[in-house]
Amino acid sequence: YAVCGGGLELGFLFPADYSLEVWVKQNSKEPQAYISKWTGSGGQSAWWLGYYEEVVQFGDYYEGGQVRPKGTDIADDQWHYLVGVREGTNLSLYIDGEKVAEGQSPGEVSGDNPAPVKIGGFGVGEKASWPFKGLIDEVRVYCRALTEKEIKERYELIKSGKKQATLEALPSEEIQTPLVFGVVEGKINLIYDKKDPIQFSVFLIADRPTDKKEEKKVLFLLTNEKNNIIDKTEKIVTLEKGERNKEVLVSLPPKGHGEYNLEVKIGDDTKMKKNIMVKDMDIISKENIKIREERKKTGNLLYRGIISAYAGLRYKGNNPDVDATISLLKDLGVNCYTHLIYTRSEKELACLPEVCTKAEKEGIEVWVYLVPPSEAPINVKKPIEERRYPPFDMDYLKWAEAVAKISVEHPNLTLWMIDDFDGNVGFFTLDYTREIYETSKKIAPKLLSGVCVYHDSIENFVKKGYLPYFDAVLWGYQHSSYIDPDCGISAKSLPLEINDYYKICPNKILVPCIYFSAHSSWPKGRPTKEYLEEATKIAYEQAGVVWVYCTPSPGNFRYGVVKNYINSITLEKWK
Repeated sequence: YAVCGGGLELGFLFPADYSLEVWVKQNSKEPQAYISKWTGSGGQSAWWLGYYEEVVQFGDYYEGGQVRPKGTDIADDQWHYLVGVREGTNLSLYIDGEKVAEGQSPGEVSGDNPAPVKIGGFGVGEKASWPFKGLIDEVRVYCRALTEKEIKERYELIKSGKKQATLEALPSEEIQTPLVFGVVEGKINLIYDKKDPIQFSVFLIADRPTDKKEEKKVLFLLTNEKNNIIDKTEKIVTLEKGERNKEVLVSLPPKGHGEYNLEVKIGDDTKMKKNIMVKDMDIISKENIKIREERKKTGNLLYRGIISAYAGLRYKGNNPDVDATISLLKDLGVNCYTHLIYTRSEKELACLPEVCTKAEKEGIEVWVYLVPPSEAPINVKKPIEERRYPPFDMDYLKWAEAVAKISVEHPNLTLWMIDDFDGNVGFFTLDYTREIYETSKKIAPKLLSGVCVYHDSIENFVKKGYLPYFDAVLWGYQHSSYIDPDCGISAKSLPLEINDYYKICPNKILVPCIYFSAHSSWPKGRPTKEYLEEATKIAYEQAGVVWVYCTPSPGNFRYGVVKNYINSITLEKWK
């Protein structure tokens, strides 16, 4: 796939009309994105043109909804000309010069998200989702609506082989309609500290480059939960001739604890709304530390303070090299190792007793991490009953039994967990989860069971009745760049998430996963060294656990962050 810009290129945000155009040749019927500016969220401003549900589709997304006109199946290994057009609130999809589908959109700003423009995929991270398999040519994006006449002429021209140069502008009539202006987010935090000013930025955007200097009054209103205006400020924003956007920086004085609504207006028209929260992070952090210290006083070794490396089993040829793995863990200084059973599952399970034996000699506790059906290493795209995860495949009762039996012989194996549990609750029903939990406890009463449930899902997960059937809960902190634009840069919201887990999951062991290796949704250049130092310190001091995803290799700054922090504290070994 090809990336056009870094995700913040405002030339691809459309407050009004736009068009997408490609020629493609494919025979694969898998979901594929031809061109997109889309994170993958179904209810966030975005646009894309691609192949889904075995037909061509044109997606125009807005906050809270989406419209997707659907065409026909073109997976016939022949060249096809595809155009998606938004004109006003009307959406049109063309295949080979003919209109094949229509739809109605609210006509809101499209493409307002952190994803880069991608040709041949979509998403924020380096890995593209819906990768295109085929040939693609003549990719164009317009900040106006192509006419039906233009589309037919363009189709016949390129089909005839007498096409214009790709970078040559198409002849078209001068656009006479007034400029359309919008406002989109720049950098706005979801949570602000009570002691800090509320600083943020937005962008004033136009639907096309200005043909003269333009000035706009932009009004910022901050209201409380009762809709009373708490603060307001006005900015005069100037777009010089030829510009399409301008960043506007705003700083409001600190506000008290509570929820607020930020509204941005041009004239009488509201162009953007955003909910923000102000919290007293000092109080929340002190409460977390108090809970952690009270737990530590119980004498339970799991509350002694744990820093766990995750995955990273070393191999010598095709066989696990347990000695090399333990040597790395010993040098790093961790007192826990989470053993991932995944891509070479049979070998990884078979070497678990050896890992436990050699880890115990070095005072290292061992946890086990299994993957759910959605991450099955073999046949993951097939129906669940056909997916493979040797040796027990989708039988998690047998997995629970196997791990529990090993823990009986190796007391330093204290916890086992299943990844992305909340994303697989259709499989892990309440009854099945209870059965898995009881199977483990029957064999090894002291062995703890854990689940991975993300912060945005944990409250609903507990309400469904799962609380009695897990002892520990892991979550990936800042697992989505859409939810957390500051992912990998600032860990200011971590105390709040820890506090939420303490309250929603009382008496459960909290395992905050800190992404030392960037989450797949994160932009390039993250995490920073400063972020990892901040997140590690907060997680250890306030939750008592740092789960290092993934085990870093010697010689990089991630390795140094873990080792330096461990050297700055007294980390109690397993005994």
